[in-house]
Amino acid sequence: MNYIWDLDGTLIDSYDGILKSLMDLLDYFNLKMKKDDVYKYIIKNSVHDFLINLSNDYFIDLLKIQNKYAEFRLETQNLVSLNSNAYEALKYLYDKGNNLFVFTHKGLSTYDILKRFNIDKFFKEIITSNNNFKRKPDPEAINYIINKYNLKKEDTFYIGDRPIDMLCAKNANIKGILLKNDLIDLEIDAYKKINNLIELKEE
Repeated sequence: MNYIWDLDGTLIDSYDGILKSLMDLLDYFNLKMKKDDVYKYIIKNSVHDFLINLSNDYFIDLLKIQNKYAEFRLETQNLVSLNSNAYEALKYLYDKGNNLFVFTHKGLSTYDILKRFNIDKFFKEIITSNNNFKRKPDPEAINYIINKYNLKKEDTFYIGDRPIDMLCAKNANIKGILLKNDLIDLEIDAYKKINNLIELKEE
């Protein structure tokens, strides 16, 4: 079997840092939003869409918003932890001879994070924003992995925590596994929904 992994919210818990950066960004531009509302939005959509909407709604130059967010995000990169049972699930799947990959919108910091938690060794290839593939839900990056490694689509899964991940899997014609969020009930079709990554041992 072949498992392609999302990073933020799936392998790692980085939302504390992301939320702090977004709230700092809102403060910088003197904008007021509830933290819970921001959190729900980025889970259901994406940070990318959130920044675009800020630009459109408040007539602020998008590049200025993106650059300022990047500055704040640099300050919170260390606010990250490995998700519950992520190492155990990865090691189990790896030891069973499965092919593991990462596809994330995060940039080059992905490599440092994976090394920090000693899980980089499990992956055949890591695709980040620096590979310049189209953003999810476009399946371009997944199709690249499938074609490069001659994977069978019926034996390939994309594991993520957001609707955009499941839509990306659907667009690539592979199976999507949704890691459910305890705080937000996401109504979205998925091949399988799990509460904890350790459940992948049952796949």
